[in-house]
Amino acid sequence: EGHFRLSVARSFTLAGIGTVVTGTAVSGRVRVGDRLRLSPSGLEVRVRGLHAQNQAAEEGRAGQRLALNLVGAEKQQVQRGHWLVHEALHAPTQRLAARLRLLPSEAKALAHWTPVHLHLGAEDVNARVALLEGSSLQPGGHALVQFDLDRPIGALRGDRFIIRDQSAQRTLGGGQVVDPFAPPSRRHRSQLVDALTAMEAPTAEQALSALLPLESPYGIERRNFAQAWNLVPAALQAAED
Repeated sequence: EGHFRLSVARSFTLAGIGTVVTGTAVSGRVRVGDRLRLSPSGLEVRVRGLHAQNQAAEEGRAGQRLALNLVGAEKQQVQRGHWLVHEALHAPTQRLAARLRLLPSEAKALAHWTPVHLHLGAEDVNARVALLEGSSLQPGGHALVQFDLDRPIGALRGDRFIIRDQSAQRTLGGGQVVDPFAPPSRRHRSQLVDALTAMEAPTAEQALSALLPLESPYGIERRNFAQAWNLVPAALQAAED
């Protein structure tokens, strides 16, 4: 279900073929001839050919390892950590909200504004952790947090991640993205936590039902909601109905 999305693991050039990108399809389907966006750059590309699970194919789908021969991109324009996505999902973000769990093995609590490495998909980006609940996160505990990233990346609701310390030597914990388009956390924090709790609902329909009664100063941006949940038009209409 949902629009196509692939986490780029590597890219290379083959003589007589051109640029090839490999990675795991996270959602949706892709076919030879499809036009996609490379995110976060926004570069438009076309799929000239593809291999699914090391076999030539006309179509690839979620869960498969794919190799896509692309027209419109040079090898140096595609990096590990980028995403190949349906045009509707091209929405780079530099701030995202998440549910973070700190490992019980940690010797001390995680403090507000701790610098970390965030690993999401094949991406590794420097970030700061802004705690939305409490002044610190105790070992073994979990809380809603906001990540302020050094640069834009691709992320959607439900994406899993891990965080490592500033030197990238030790894994601190992990969790799931709740809202990839989170507003600033400095104001209206209690309303933001309420909205994020609603976004943790198991389905888009339940999340929308929980969000509508809230007196949130941010409102609900229809396009961002559809992107965050990776809803095709029919699924968005069903959620609204």
